Amino acid sequence: VGRVVDLAFERWMYLNSKKMKGNTHDETYASYKPRKVNILVMGGSVTMGVLCASTPVADTIKGPGKTFARRDCAWPARFNYLIHSILGFEPHDIFQVDVLTLGGTNSETATTIWDLSLMPKNTPYPDIVIHGYATNDMHVLSELEAKKKNKTLEEMILQVNQVFIRKVLSPKLSGDGTCRRPLPLLVYYDDYLGNEQRKILETNAFAKATEILSSYYGFNLISYADAVRELVYSNTNEYWFSPSEWPERQVHPGMGMHIASSWLIAFNFLHLATTFCSMNISSNNHGDDVFSEIRKSNTVNTNYQATNGYPELRKTGIKYSGEPVQVLNSLPPELNDALTLDNISEIWKQEGEIGNSVTGKLECAKDAYEMM
Repeated sequence: VGRVVDLAFERWMYLNSKKMKGNTHDETYASYKPRKVNILVMGGSVTMGVLCASTPVADTIKGPGKTFARRDCAWPARFNYLIHSILGFEPHDIFQVDVLTLGGTNSETATTIWDLSLMPKNTPYPDIVIHGYATNDMHVLSELEAKKKNKTLEEMILQVNQVFIRKVLSPKLSGDGTCRRPLPLLVYYDDYLGNEQRKILETNAFAKATEILSSYYGFNLISYADAVRELVYSNTNEYWFSPSEWPERQVHPGMGMHIASSWLIAFNFLHLATTFCSMNISSNNHGDDVFSEIRKSNTVNTNYQATNGYPELRKTGIKYSGEPVQVLNSLPPELNDALTLDNISEIWKQEGEIGNSVTGKLECAKDAYEMM
């Protein structure tokens, strides 16, 4: 999070200095042009904007209506306009939002795309990856595939998404092999409310599986479904926020969902940034960046005193028994039925040692710009 915030802030400062002639920042950026924050949105037909042009206004007021190209109507494009409008700039000025969406694709497809770098030419290596395959992971074809493998849909979703998550969050070397690419900030977006399944408990298979995975691997999970669930369940015939053909089978919501999604994602990103900036974090853990002085000034004085029988917080030279070790610089072991409290520590340690050939490399400079 810190690296993304640093990049965005430096880019914002640079663009502001161009706006304001005579600003003291002009000299700072005379020979240095901070790069954009690269966001890659991956998803299926919902994320692509299928049926996005469907609006209650057009349905109510008959007559010639405005048509929208799917991808321009969908939430990734709207988010791009919204976040830059909030920050006072034009789309793509601070965030380069690349969208890779295709109908019928799911998380299994996404793993192949990521692993083989099957991206459009000149797609930059992302700082943020947004996963938008929730609806297709819940597709009836996914259910049939799960049954073939003698698994529940939730089990298969967990299995398939874990593979994708581990691919994205595994460190990769730069193109020339001299440094380790920084891991992207992974964000999952759950847009699924139904109605591939009719039973409410069954519609939550993706939510339950990704909740387990996000807790275990520590990535961000944003749920549009949770944000509008009460509105939809209060009247399942509404179609401002959910698909318009209920109770017939339809999983593509209209424009209302895409407008709401752009605000929801923008809010979560801004909340993530402000929360990070308000944390009491030592600059020693994050290098010399634009927030170092802010972090130093935010140092909290606890005013703790070892009186009335209370111990010193830390005595030099004394090692206390049972204390935790430093968190390993590698992904935790894969979640499966064989992983237990008895073996997880040893497996994690062994896998971390195996991965040292990549994790041991110095991280590439934050302003490095590479293609996928």
